Amino acid sequence: MDEVVERLRHSPGGLLHRDIYGRKLLRVQDGSSGNTAAATLTVSAVGPPSISKAFAPSSIPLNGTTTLTFTIGNPNVTARSGIGFSDNMPAGLVVAATPNLANSCGGAVNGVTANSSSVSLANGSLTASGTCAMSLSVTRNATGTKNNVTTAVTSNEGGSGNTASATLTVSAVAPPSISKAFAPSSISVGGTTTLT
Repeated sequence: MDEVVERLRHSPGGLLHRDIYGRKLLRVQDGSSGNTAAATLTVSAVGPPSISKAFAPSSIPLNGTTTLTFTIGNPNVTARSGIGFSDNMPAGLVVAATPNLANSCGGAVNGVTANSSSVSLANGSLTASGTCAMSLSVTRNATGTKNNVTTAVTSNEGGSGNTASATLTVSAVAPPSISKAFAPSSISVGGTTTLT
């Protein structure tokens, strides 16, 4: 941060000289100097937005559903526009039959239809130091653990930011089990027992 000062002075012969310092002198009509004045200017670097994501719950049964949430933050003291990202889901992970889309980031959301494997946000916006979220329901038709990574989040003013990742575990559905017992397990002829 630089502080600039300008001083005007008269030399013999009436010539006007201009000196640069860290303050600005007040110039009056007769050429004499008054008080000084100082001002400070702070210039901040323009940074990109940030993105994170999460599955809730992070573990589901085969063909179960979970909510996938993307959270975007603006660490800057000025607003951001043109915010966007895309998420290409791993094999077997798709948007649920009922997407349940919720979006506080504005802009246009694409791909949030049943069985879609890719979703994206374009032209979102954020206030200074603000956050927003986009969420939807997804399902997976294969077992195992998969890591899902977005593209880098971008904005018009701050360029590209980070990517976001989250892990989802899908477990096989266990078969039902059954047991039975007589109580009592020994009776006389003609007697009764309870079968449970």
